[in-house]
Amino acid sequence: MSKEIEVYNAYFGDCIMLKERDDNSNLLVDFGVHFFSDVSSKYGKRKDLMNEIADDISRRYSNGNTSLLITHFHEDHISGLIYMHKSGQSKYKGLFKNIYIANIWNNPFVVASNILEELLLEIEMKKCELPRTTANLFDLLDFLCDNVSSVMLLSKGVTFENGKYITLWPVDGTHENHISGIIQDLKLPSDFEGKLLALSEIVCIYVTRELLRKENFYEYIDENNNEYFNGEFDSKQRIEDMRIVYESLLDDIYINVGEMEQDMSVQIRKLNELNHEYNIVFQNKVCGDENVLFTGDIEEPHMKEIATATDIKLHRQFKYIKIPHHGTLRHYFDYSKYAPQNVIITNGKVNIKSAASYRICVGYGTLNAIHLCTNSNNCCNCSASCTTATSICALGRRLVYSNLYETI
Repeated sequence: MSKEIEVYNAYFGDCIMLKERDDNSNLLVDFGVHFFSDVSSKYGKRKDLMNEIADDISRRYSNGNTSLLITHFHEDHISGLIYMHKSGQSKYKGLFKNIYIANIWNNPFVVASNILEELLLEIEMKKCELPRTTANLFDLLDFLCDNVSSVMLLSKGVTFENGKYITLWPVDGTHENHISGIIQDLKLPSDFEGKLLALSEIVCIYVTRELLRKENFYEYIDENNNEYFNGEFDSKQRIEDMRIVYESLLDDIYINVGEMEQDMSVQIRKLNELNHEYNIVFQNKVCGDENVLFTGDIEEPHMKEIATATDIKLHRQFKYIKIPHHGTLRHYFDYSKYAPQNVIITNGKVNIKSAASYRICVGYGTLNAIHLCTNSNNCCNCSASCTTATSICALGRRLVYSNLYETI
Protein backbone atom coordinates (compact mmCIF):
# COMPACT_ATOMS: atom_id res chain seq x y z
CA MET A 1 0.00 0.00 0.00
CA SER A 2 1.03 3.59 -0.56
CA LYS A 3 1.83 5.31 2.73
CA GLU A 4 2.15 8.87 3.93
CA ILE A 5 3.19 9.97 7.42
CA GLU A 6 2.33 13.25 9.14
CA VAL A 7 4.47 14.20 12.12
CA TYR A 8 3.00 16.78 14.49
CA ASN A 9 5.29 19.09 16.44
CA ALA A 10 4.41 17.90 19.94
CA TYR A 11 7.79 19.28 21.10
CA PHE A 12 9.10 16.68 23.57
CA GLY A 13 6.22 14.32 22.84
CA ASP A 14 4.74 12.01 20.24
CA CYS A 15 1.88 12.53 17.79
CA ILE A 16 2.17 10.85 14.39
CA MET A 17 -0.48 10.03 11.79
CA LEU A 18 0.20 7.00 9.60
CA LYS A 19 -1.94 7.18 6.46
CA GLU A 20 -2.76 4.48 3.91
CA ARG A 21 -3.63 6.37 0.76
CA ASP A 22 -4.99 3.33 -1.11
CA ASP A 23 -7.95 2.81 1.23
CA ASN A 24 -8.02 6.25 2.92
CA SER A 25 -7.44 4.72 6.37
CA ASN A 26 -5.44 6.45 9.10
CA LEU A 27 -3.70 5.35 12.29
CA LEU A 28 -2.82 7.97 14.91
CA VAL A 29 0.14 6.76 16.97
CA ASP A 30 0.04 8.51 20.37
CA PHE A 31 -0.77 12.11 21.20
CA GLY A 32 1.02 13.64 24.15
CA VAL A 33 3.25 16.52 25.19
CA HIS A 34 5.78 15.99 28.00
CA PHE A 35 5.30 18.16 31.09
CA PHE A 36 8.98 19.26 30.71
CA SER A 37 8.39 20.54 27.16
CA ASP A 38 9.43 24.16 26.66
CA VAL A 39 6.71 25.51 24.34
CA SER A 40 7.29 29.15 25.28
CA SER A 41 8.74 30.15 21.90
CA LYS A 42 5.36 29.78 20.23
CA TYR A 43 2.70 28.83 22.79
CA GLY A 44 1.85 30.24 26.18
CA LYS A 45 0.98 26.90 27.73
CA ARG A 46 1.05 23.24 26.80
CA LYS A 47 -2.73 23.15 26.63
CA ASP A 48 -2.62 25.74 23.81
CA LEU A 49 -0.40 23.42 21.76
CA MET A 50 -2.56 20.37 22.55
CA ASN A 51 -5.69 22.31 21.62
CA GLU A 52 -4.26 23.27 18.22
CA ILE A 53 -3.22 19.69 17.42
CA ALA A 54 -6.52 18.26 18.69
CA ASP A 55 -8.53 20.69 16.58
CA ASP A 56 -6.53 19.82 13.48
CA ILE A 57 -6.99 16.07 14.03
CA SER A 58 -10.73 16.42 14.61
CA ARG A 59 -11.11 18.68 11.56
CA ARG A 60 -9.18 16.58 9.06
CA TYR A 61 -9.70 13.04 10.37
CA SER A 62 -13.34 12.80 11.45
CA ASN A 63 -14.04 10.55 8.46
CA GLY A 64 -14.88 7.44 10.48
CA ASN A 65 -11.79 5.65 9.16
CA THR A 66 -9.20 6.75 11.71
CA SER A 67 -7.87 4.47 14.46
CA LEU A 68 -5.67 5.20 17.48
CA LEU A 69 -2.70 3.26 18.85
CA ILE A 70 -1.30 4.13 22.29
CA THR A 71 2.23 2.73 22.54
CA HIS A 72 2.31 3.07 26.33
CA PHE A 73 0.80 5.14 29.11
CA HIS A 74 3.36 7.88 29.81
CA GLU A 75 2.20 11.49 29.72
CA ASP A 76 4.19 12.45 26.64
CA HIS A 77 2.17 9.83 24.73
CA ILE A 78 -1.34 10.27 26.17
CA SER A 79 -1.75 13.79 27.62
CA GLY A 80 -3.22 15.18 24.40
CA LEU A 81 -5.77 12.39 24.27
CA ILE A 82 -6.73 13.07 27.89
CA TYR A 83 -7.01 16.78 27.09
CA MET A 84 -9.42 16.02 24.25
CA HIS A 85 -11.48 13.72 26.47
CA LYS A 86 -11.66 16.07 29.45
CA SER A 87 -12.68 19.02 27.28
CA GLY A 88 -16.07 17.38 26.77
CA GLN A 89 -16.32 18.83 23.26
CA SER A 90 -18.59 16.84 20.96
CA LYS A 91 -16.17 17.11 18.02
CA TYR A 92 -13.77 14.79 19.85
CA LYS A 93 -16.32 12.10 20.69
CA GLY A 94 -16.30 8.86 18.71
CA LEU A 95 -13.35 10.07 16.66
CA PHE A 96 -11.53 6.72 16.55
CA LYS A 97 -12.79 3.59 14.82
CA ASN A 98 -10.45 1.33 16.83
CA ILE A 99 -8.26 1.99 19.87
CA TYR A 100 -5.24 -0.28 20.35
CA ILE A 101 -3.46 -0.62 23.71
CA ALA A 102 -0.95 -3.05 25.20
CA ASN A 103 -2.34 -6.14 26.90
CA ILE A 104 -1.13 -5.67 30.48
CA TRP A 105 -4.46 -6.29 32.23
CA ASN A 106 -3.78 -9.85 33.35
CA ASN A 107 -0.68 -8.74 35.26
CA PRO A 108 -1.36 -6.65 38.40
CA PHE A 109 2.38 -6.15 38.98
CA VAL A 110 2.66 -4.23 35.70
CA VAL A 111 -0.35 -2.10 36.57
CA ALA A 112 1.16 -1.48 40.03
CA SER A 113 4.40 -0.32 38.39
CA ASN A 114 2.47 2.20 36.28
CA ILE A 115 0.53 3.51 39.28
CA LEU A 116 3.63 3.79 41.48
CA GLU A 117 5.51 5.75 38.82
CA GLU A 118 2.59 8.20 38.60
CA LEU A 119 2.47 8.57 42.38
CA LEU A 120 6.19 9.35 42.64
CA LEU A 121 6.07 11.75 39.69
CA GLU A 122 3.28 13.73 41.34
CA ILE A 123 5.32 14.01 44.54
CA GLU A 124 8.55 14.98 42.75
CA MET A 125 6.88 17.62 40.58
CA LYS A 126 5.29 19.25 43.61
CA LYS A 127 8.56 19.17 45.54
CA CYS A 128 10.39 20.86 42.65
CA GLU A 129 7.47 23.24 41.98
CA LEU A 130 7.37 22.10 38.35
CA PRO A 131 4.17 22.13 36.29
CA ARG A 132 2.43 18.87 35.55
CA THR A 133 -1.04 18.15 34.25
CA THR A 134 -2.97 15.08 35.31
CA ALA A 135 -2.82 12.36 32.68
CA ASN A 136 -2.54 9.17 34.66
CA LEU A 137 -3.83 5.63 34.32
CA PHE A 138 -7.27 6.50 35.70
CA ASP A 139 -7.71 9.33 33.21
CA LEU A 140 -6.89 6.79 30.51
CA LEU A 141 -9.47 4.35 31.93
CA ASP A 142 -12.06 7.11 31.84
CA PHE A 143 -11.21 7.77 28.17
CA LEU A 144 -11.42 4.05 27.34
CA CYS A 145 -14.71 3.75 29.22
CA ASP A 146 -16.29 6.20 26.78
CA ASN A 147 -14.88 4.26 23.82
CA VAL A 148 -15.32 0.73 25.13
CA SER A 149 -16.63 -0.79 21.89
CA SER A 150 -13.47 0.29 20.06
CA VAL A 151 -10.76 -1.05 22.41
CA MET A 152 -8.49 -3.89 21.26
CA LEU A 153 -5.49 -5.41 23.07
CA LEU A 154 -2.11 -5.96 21.40
CA SER A 155 0.85 -8.18 22.24
CA LYS A 156 3.54 -9.86 20.17
CA GLY A 157 2.19 -11.64 17.09
CA VAL A 158 -1.20 -9.92 16.99
CA THR A 159 -2.16 -8.35 13.66
CA PHE A 160 -4.39 -5.29 13.49
CA GLU A 161 -5.95 -2.73 11.17
CA ASN A 162 -7.34 -5.44 8.88
CA GLY A 163 -4.04 -7.30 8.85
CA LYS A 164 -1.92 -4.36 7.72
CA TYR A 165 0.37 -4.34 10.78
CA ILE A 166 1.85 -6.89 13.16
CA THR A 167 2.87 -6.35 16.78
CA LEU A 168 6.52 -7.09 17.59
CA TRP A 169 6.40 -6.14 21.27
CA PRO A 170 5.36 -6.51 24.12
CA VAL A 171 5.64 -10.21 24.80
CA ASP A 172 3.22 -11.92 27.16
CA GLY A 173 5.40 -12.16 30.26
CA THR A 174 5.13 -13.98 33.55
CA HIS A 175 3.63 -12.36 36.63
CA GLU A 176 6.78 -11.08 38.32
CA ASN A 177 6.81 -8.61 41.19
CA HIS A 178 9.38 -5.95 40.26
CA ILE A 179 8.17 -3.29 42.68
CA SER A 180 8.93 -4.77 46.11
CA GLY A 181 12.57 -3.68 46.04
CA ILE A 182 11.65 -0.17 44.94
CA ILE A 183 9.11 0.17 47.74
CA GLN A 184 11.70 -1.07 50.24
CA ASP A 185 14.30 1.41 48.97
CA LEU A 186 11.75 4.21 49.41
CA LYS A 187 11.19 3.16 53.05
CA LEU A 188 7.43 3.21 52.62
CA PRO A 189 5.12 1.68 55.24
CA SER A 190 4.94 -2.12 55.40
CA ASP A 191 1.30 -2.16 54.29
CA PHE A 192 1.86 0.14 51.28
CA GLU A 193 2.72 -2.66 48.85
CA GLY A 194 -0.38 -4.64 49.80
CA LYS A 195 -2.64 -1.65 49.26
CA LEU A 196 -0.99 -0.82 45.93
CA LEU A 197 -1.35 -4.39 44.65
CA ALA A 198 -4.97 -4.58 45.83
CA LEU A 199 -5.77 -1.47 43.79
CA SER A 200 -3.89 -2.90 40.80
CA GLU A 201 -5.85 -6.15 40.97
CA ILE A 202 -9.12 -4.22 41.02
CA VAL A 203 -7.97 -2.23 37.97
CA CYS A 204 -7.21 -5.51 36.17
CA ILE A 205 -10.66 -6.87 37.00
CA TYR A 206 -12.36 -3.65 35.93
CA VAL A 207 -10.65 -3.59 32.56
CA THR A 208 -10.85 -7.29 31.68
CA ARG A 209 -14.27 -8.22 33.05
CA GLU A 210 -16.24 -5.01 32.72
CA LEU A 211 -14.55 -2.64 30.29
CA LEU A 212 -13.56 -5.35 27.81
CA ARG A 213 -16.40 -7.74 28.79
CA LYS A 214 -14.19 -10.82 29.15
CA GLU A 215 -16.29 -12.78 31.64
CA ASN A 216 -14.46 -14.93 34.21
CA PHE A 217 -11.11 -13.64 32.96
CA TYR A 218 -10.05 -12.73 36.48
CA GLU A 219 -11.52 -13.42 39.91
CA TYR A 220 -11.11 -11.31 43.03
CA ILE A 221 -12.65 -11.96 46.44
CA ASP A 222 -12.41 -9.40 49.25
CA GLU A 223 -11.90 -10.18 52.96
CA ASN A 224 -15.65 -10.57 53.43
CA ASN A 225 -15.85 -13.16 50.64
CA ASN A 226 -17.69 -10.75 48.34
CA GLU A 227 -16.90 -10.88 44.66
CA TYR A 228 -16.11 -7.50 43.14
CA PHE A 229 -18.01 -6.11 40.18
CA ASN A 230 -20.92 -8.56 40.00
CA GLY A 231 -24.19 -7.24 38.60
CA GLU A 232 -24.93 -3.78 37.29
CA PHE A 233 -22.68 -0.87 38.21
CA ASP A 234 -21.86 2.69 37.30
CA SER A 235 -18.60 2.46 35.35
CA LYS A 236 -17.67 6.11 35.94
CA GLN A 237 -18.27 5.71 39.66
CA ARG A 238 -15.96 2.68 39.76
CA ILE A 239 -13.17 4.80 38.30
CA GLU A 240 -13.81 7.52 40.89
CA ASP A 241 -13.70 4.90 43.66
CA MET A 242 -10.31 3.76 42.37
CA ARG A 243 -9.12 7.37 42.27
CA ILE A 244 -9.95 7.70 45.97
CA VAL A 245 -7.70 4.73 46.75
CA TYR A 246 -5.00 6.27 44.55
CA GLU A 247 -5.22 9.53 46.53
CA SER A 248 -4.88 7.61 49.80
CA LEU A 249 -1.66 6.03 48.49
CA LEU A 250 -0.46 9.50 47.53
CA ASP A 251 -1.08 10.61 51.13
CA ASP A 252 0.97 7.65 52.40
CA ILE A 253 3.93 8.79 50.33
CA TYR A 254 3.52 12.42 51.42
CA ILE A 255 3.62 11.41 55.07
CA ASN A 256 6.78 9.36 54.59
CA VAL A 257 8.57 11.43 51.97
CA GLY A 258 11.09 12.67 54.52
CA GLU A 259 12.08 9.09 55.35
CA MET A 260 13.04 8.15 51.81
CA GLU A 261 16.77 7.57 51.92
CA GLN A 262 17.45 7.33 48.20
CA ASP A 263 16.85 10.00 45.62
CA MET A 264 13.29 9.51 44.43
CA SER A 265 14.29 10.26 40.85
CA VAL A 266 16.40 7.07 40.83
CA GLN A 267 13.33 5.00 41.66
CA ILE A 268 11.23 6.86 39.08
CA ARG A 269 13.80 5.99 36.44
CA LYS A 270 13.65 2.31 37.40
CA LEU A 271 9.87 2.36 37.12
CA ASN A 272 10.08 4.23 33.83
CA GLU A 273 12.24 1.45 32.40
CA LEU A 274 9.91 -1.23 33.77
CA ASN A 275 6.90 0.42 32.17
CA HIS A 276 8.68 0.74 28.81
CA GLU A 277 8.87 -3.06 28.84
CA TYR A 278 5.19 -3.07 27.84
CA ASN A 279 5.59 -0.54 25.03
CA ILE A 280 4.02 -1.46 21.67
CA VAL A 281 6.39 -1.85 18.72
CA PHE A 282 4.98 -2.73 15.31
CA GLN A 283 5.79 -2.98 11.61
CA ASN A 284 3.73 -3.56 8.48
CA LYS A 285 2.90 -7.26 8.16
CA VAL A 286 3.69 -7.80 4.48
CA CYS A 287 7.17 -6.71 3.40
CA GLY A 288 7.21 -4.23 0.54
CA ASP A 289 8.69 -1.01 -0.75
CA GLU A 290 7.18 1.16 2.04
CA ASN A 291 8.00 -0.73 5.22
CA VAL A 292 7.41 1.11 8.51
CA LEU A 293 8.78 0.49 12.00
CA PHE A 294 7.24 2.32 14.96
CA THR A 295 9.15 1.90 18.21
CA GLY A 296 7.49 4.14 20.81
CA ASP A 297 9.93 4.31 23.74
CA ILE A 298 11.33 0.78 23.49
CA GLU A 299 14.38 0.14 25.70
CA GLU A 300 17.59 -0.91 23.93
CA PRO A 301 17.73 -4.49 25.39
CA HIS A 302 14.18 -5.16 24.20
CA MET A 303 14.92 -3.70 20.78
CA LYS A 304 17.79 -6.19 20.56
CA GLU A 305 15.36 -9.01 21.36
CA ILE A 306 13.08 -7.84 18.56
CA ALA A 307 16.01 -7.58 16.13
CA THR A 308 17.25 -11.12 16.89
CA ALA A 309 13.86 -12.84 17.08
CA THR A 310 13.46 -15.82 14.77
CA ASP A 311 9.67 -16.20 14.95
CA ILE A 312 8.71 -12.72 13.71
CA LYS A 313 11.59 -11.11 11.87
CA LEU A 314 12.15 -7.44 11.22
CA HIS A 315 12.04 -6.46 7.56
CA ARG A 316 15.50 -6.07 6.06
CA GLN A 317 14.89 -2.49 4.97
CA PHE A 318 12.52 0.25 6.07
CA LYS A 319 11.29 3.33 4.32
CA TYR A 320 10.25 4.86 7.66
CA ILE A 321 11.60 4.28 11.17
CA LYS A 322 10.28 6.19 14.16
CA ILE A 323 13.31 6.49 16.48
CA PRO A 324 12.56 5.49 20.11
CA HIS A 325 12.33 7.86 23.07
CA HIS A 326 12.90 11.15 21.24
CA GLY A 327 16.34 10.12 20.00
CA THR A 328 17.98 10.22 23.44
CA LEU A 329 21.26 8.44 24.16
CA ARG A 330 19.90 6.15 26.90
CA HIS A 331 17.61 4.42 24.40
CA TYR A 332 20.06 4.42 21.48
CA PHE A 333 19.90 1.53 19.01
CA ASP A 334 21.85 1.28 15.75
CA TYR A 335 19.29 1.07 12.92
CA SER A 336 21.84 1.48 10.11
CA LYS A 337 21.66 -2.21 9.08
CA TYR A 338 18.02 -1.64 8.09
CA ALA A 339 18.99 1.14 5.63
CA PRO A 340 16.12 3.46 6.59
CA GLN A 341 15.22 6.04 3.97
CA ASN A 342 13.50 8.29 6.52
CA VAL A 343 13.87 8.55 10.28
CA ILE A 344 11.46 10.42 12.55
CA ILE A 345 12.71 11.97 15.80
CA THR A 346 10.22 13.66 18.11
CA ASN A 347 12.38 15.95 20.20
CA GLY A 348 12.24 19.49 21.56
CA LYS A 349 13.77 21.65 24.26
CA VAL A 350 12.91 20.86 27.87
CA ASN A 351 12.70 23.36 30.71
CA ILE A 352 14.90 21.65 33.30
CA LYS A 353 18.56 22.01 34.23
CA SER A 354 19.51 18.42 33.26
CA ALA A 355 18.46 19.01 29.65
CA ALA A 356 21.59 17.35 28.22
CA SER A 357 20.19 13.84 28.79
CA TYR A 358 17.13 14.75 26.70
CA ARG A 359 19.07 15.69 23.56
CA ILE A 360 19.14 13.87 20.23
CA CYS A 361 22.29 11.75 20.49
CA VAL A 362 25.14 11.83 17.99
CA GLY A 363 24.60 8.23 16.87
CA TYR A 364 21.36 9.01 15.08
CA GLY A 365 23.04 11.85 13.19
CA THR A 366 25.26 9.32 11.41
CA LEU A 367 22.32 7.48 9.81
CA ASN A 368 22.34 7.82 6.04
CA ALA A 369 18.68 8.83 5.86
CA ILE A 370 16.42 11.82 5.56
CA HIS A 371 15.88 13.11 9.09
CA LEU A 372 12.55 14.63 10.06
CA CYS A 373 12.85 16.12 13.55
CA THR A 374 10.19 18.09 15.37
CA ASN A 375 12.77 20.62 16.63
CA SER A 376 16.49 21.35 16.36
CA ASN A 377 16.92 23.02 19.74
CA ASN A 378 17.89 19.95 21.75
CA CYS A 379 20.42 18.19 19.54
CA CYS A 380 24.04 17.04 19.89
CA ASN A 381 24.74 16.49 16.20
CA CYS A 382 26.60 19.66 15.21
CA SER A 383 28.43 22.65 16.64
CA ALA A 384 25.43 24.95 16.28
CA SER A 385 24.05 23.78 19.65
CA CYS A 386 20.68 25.41 18.98
CA THR A 387 19.12 26.73 22.17
CA THR A 388 15.95 28.20 20.70
CA ALA A 389 13.37 26.68 18.42
CA THR A 390 14.15 27.27 14.77
CA SER A 391 12.77 26.26 11.38
CA ILE A 392 16.26 25.88 9.87
CA CYS A 393 18.69 23.11 10.82
CA ALA A 394 22.40 23.84 10.39
CA LEU A 395 22.81 20.37 8.84
CA GLY A 396 19.95 20.91 6.43
CA ARG A 397 17.65 18.35 7.99
CA ARG A 398 13.89 18.68 7.77
CA LEU A 399 12.14 20.19 10.77
CA VAL A 400 8.47 20.33 11.66
CA TYR A 401 8.94 23.61 13.55
CA SER A 402 7.47 26.18 12.94
CA ASN A 403 4.64 24.32 11.21
CA LEU A 404 2.03 22.34 13.11
CA TYR A 405 2.95 19.18 11.17
CA GLU A 406 5.09 17.99 8.28
CA THR A 407 4.39 15.19 5.79
CA ILE A 408 6.85 12.59 4.51
